[in-house]
Amino acid sequence: MEATEYRWYFLDNYWKYFLQLESEFANTEKYVTFSPHNKKSSSLEYLLLFQAACSEIDTVGKAIAKFKNPSFQINAYTNLKKWGYEVQKAYPQLENVKVIFDDRSYLEPWKNWKYQHKVNLKTGAQSKDLLLCPGKQTPEWWLNYNKVKHARAFDIGGSNTNFILANQINVITSMAALYSLEVLFLRDLGVSGKDRLITRRGELFSLSPN
Repeated sequence: MEATEYRWYFLDNYWKYFLQLESEFANTEKYVTFSPHNKKSSSLEYLLLFQAACSEIDTVGKAIAKFKNPSFQINAYTNLKKWGYEVQKAYPQLENVKVIFDDRSYLEPWKNWKYQHKVNLKTGAQSKDLLLCPGKQTPEWWLNYNKVKHARAFDIGGSNTNFILANQINVITSMAALYSLEVLFLRDLGVSGKDRLITRRGELFSLSPN
């Protein structure tokens, strides 16, 4: 599928869903104000949005990886590491992208996240296996998502469980990660910031020009 045709496909199947998630998150401010004081506030609504945003990141990441590299295989074993490597090759600036939230907070949701192929120390040969580059790490919000998804009721002490990770700051950061991933790709497809469909958004997220 050519970029022009895929642009509309992506807008219809992915961007509109982001707009819906953003709208639902914006509605939560009626009950809990967006504030550093409330960043650890958790709720069932945040749980739904956190899981939805991260699940969509996984879906969008695979779609972008497949578009940029048609030979990329998507199956049950296609994880963050595999599609992330392809996305990072296509958009090396992703690691440093800054997202503005609510016109006042700056976030770097993909900071220090980068993969490389594992190298055999004896032969110097590169393997198909991927690992984090030295000094890099998996985004904390993604690690928290997996804790919430797979071990939500796990006791972490003090009568708390991983449910408390379904909080405001994790929703904000994962939504910022999804937003930046989609906007970089849409710009690559030729959708400008002035395009009616991409500016049809709420008031929560935008890319920093710096």
